[in-house]
Amino acid sequence: MKSLKFILAILLIVPTTLLAQVDTDALVSGIKNDQLLISCYNTQASLDTYSKDVIALIKLGKPVTKKITPLLTYPEKAIIAHYILIRIWKEKGFGPVNYTNDSNGVRIINFHGLVFRQSRSGHFSTTQSEADINKANWLAFLPRRYR
Repeated sequence: MKSLKFILAILLIVPTTLLAQVDTDALVSGIKNDQLLISCYNTQASLDTYSKDVIALIKLGKPVTKKITPLLTYPEKAIIAHYILIRIWKEKGFGPVNYTNDSNGVRIINFHGLVFRQSRSGHFSTTQSEADINKANWLAFLPRRYR
């Protein structure tokens, strides 16, 4: 009887675990930098998101860190990945969100250690070298089990 209960428990747990894995992977694959919203006041800015996928990843918390940190390498996902990690690891003591505008109307934002740009059309971008430096900073900060 005990082995039957054990087998039933395994049959219930394994599919649920695999489903959670697939859902997390789907959430991670769908994120992109342009899912951020920015509000600027004087030289201070705040960032938020409208993406249900991003909000879900933040709610999942520290266990998703290992799935998010590889995205820091890719400029097209590095900003949103940084945003998610900042929201999950709130205690990381980065400075304020500051911005300036260059002569072409491009907004240059320093978001807790990551410098990126917002074009006049609203598109967010960062360079490969800025993404690499940011990833190295995160890897130095994160406990080994979350890297």
